Amino acid sequence: MKPPPALLTRGLALVLALACAGIAPASGGGAGGGRWDVLQRSIGVSAMHMQLLHNDRVIIFDRTDFGPSNLSLPDGRCRRNPRERVLPVDCTAHSAEYDVASNTFRPLSVFTDTWQFNYEFFPKADASDASAIALPFLVQTRDPEENNLYPFVHLNIDGNLFIFAKNRAVLLDYRKNKIVRTYPELAGGDPRNYPSSGSSVLLPLKPSPTEAEVLVCGGAPAGSYNSTKEKTFFPALVTCGRIKITDASPAWVIERMPSPRVMGDMILLPNGAEVAIINGAMDGTAGWEAASTPAYAPVMYRPDHAPGDRFEEQSATDIARLYHSAAILLRDGRVLVGGSNPHIYYNFSNVRYPTELSLEAFSPEYLDSSNDALRPKITDPSPAGPALYRACVRAWRRPIESGRTERAEGEECV
Repeated sequence: MKPPPALLTRGLALVLALACAGIAPASGGGAGGGRWDVLQRSIGVSAMHMQLLHNDRVIIFDRTDFGPSNLSLPDGRCRRNPRERVLPVDCTAHSAEYDVASNTFRPLSVFTDTWQFNYEFFPKADASDASAIALPFLVQTRDPEENNLYPFVHLNIDGNLFIFAKNRAVLLDYRKNKIVRTYPELAGGDPRNYPSSGSSVLLPLKPSPTEAEVLVCGGAPAGSYNSTKEKTFFPALVTCGRIKITDASPAWVIERMPSPRVMGDMILLPNGAEVAIINGAMDGTAGWEAASTPAYAPVMYRPDHAPGDRFEEQSATDIARLYHSAAILLRDGRVLVGGSNPHIYYNFSNVRYPTELSLEAFSPEYLDSSNDALRPKITDPSPAGPALYRACVRAWRRPIESGRTERAEGEECV
């Protein structure tokens, strides 16, 4: 049977969008799901940051002032930088390229670090323009103890930038460098940015959206950072704030996670119905030796579920992902996880949580083999003509009395 026009395309760009079609996310409560796989025991570099490229490769990089890494630059090359504080001549790599398809990696070279209270556009309209733009809001939200570095930034549907720092948020018209809206403070007064590092995400938008919501989760109570210097690790924040940033009178709605978390990462998943909250610690803050209890288990957040039924704890890893860890979504639906270095330099001995050089993949429940029959299949793989797909959609019954998803009532394939 020839598929309807909606399932025809001249490329394969639709494959991943359809890969989760008809696969219902697990309901809240009960034992968690998902699977962990170690991809590489060591890539030689601790993944402080990761970025997925269009060719299914991931650029991984760390700071350059940690001293030597465990990955040498090729062909005896060395990085020479007289301004470098630790190693003016460094023959090890602080960046790597990971090939998802082949599960291989190679060293790359990164030269400098950056740290500023301003912002820039890249690429610049004028390549000779070396200016940066001051943002007083970042200074206003700073304090001597907490710093409140690394604000959360989301592109609103009106084209302006939602910026959150400490417990405050504004809407910035970046074209005019003008704040056009100030939002209410997030209740409680506790900071949510570095070193009390929470995490944030713009929740999935509907088609032709007229509304946008932001979720901010975790962080650390005020005073936590200084306490870690005395080896006192306060529990992290267990709360999230959710706000409709397009509302005429926006207000924060407070929700509670299953467990406290600081230094977490939040990832929008491709089924459009879930947010993964992953990595981090349950106490302390970001910083050197500043946390004691890793958060091993990810949490799923389902924004369209009713309040009280939105969070579900998932299967736990056994690798600590503390300060300077990272997570990104891969095109096949897995979450790539790496990094963790709570020490000033790479340190592998006589410490509770050594510098972590491994890469893992977390496969959410929608990738479980029990859902294989629901995945669309390419019936004509010819690259020259239209790609043909066969997809099945299930209708799910959800009993009101239990709030749990039950068996499928029916299935239709096209």
